[in-house]
Order: sequence, then C-alpha cells, then structure tokens
Amino acid sequence: MANITLSVPDALRARMLEHGEISWSGVVRSVIEGKLEDFKRAEALVKRSRITEADVASISAEVGAAAAKHARALLR
Repeated sequence: MANITLSVPDALRARMLEHGEISWSGVVRSVIEGKLEDFKRAEALVKRSRITEADVASISAEVGAAAAKHARALLR
C-alpha cells in the first residue's frame, strides 16, 4: 500500500489526537474513495448528456443575467 503525507493545521491535529481510537488513515481513505465515486458518477452523467458546451455557455449567460437583474431589483 502506498503512503501519502497530509498537512493539517495544528489545532485540527490536536483535536484528532483527542480521539486516538479513530483510524484517521481509514477516515481519509474513505473520504477519498467517496470523492472518486462522485467523480465517476459525474463523468457517467456527462457522457450520456446531450448538452453541448455552447448550451452550457448559453445557460450560464442567462443565469448570470437573471441574477444581475434580481440583484439590481433588490438594491432599489
């Protein structure tokens, strides 16, 4: 099994040390595996999607314009 080094703030490390019964390597490994599964599902959705990059740009522009209009209305 490969090893990695992880940096955490001192305050977080101190809190982790209060719970020596927890396998922090196992926790981190589980989080990494979960995140990779999230990406796998997202990639599968993207592969099946018929939305093009141009569609995304268009939708993004519309959402941005609507958000700006809403913000202007709130500031009045």
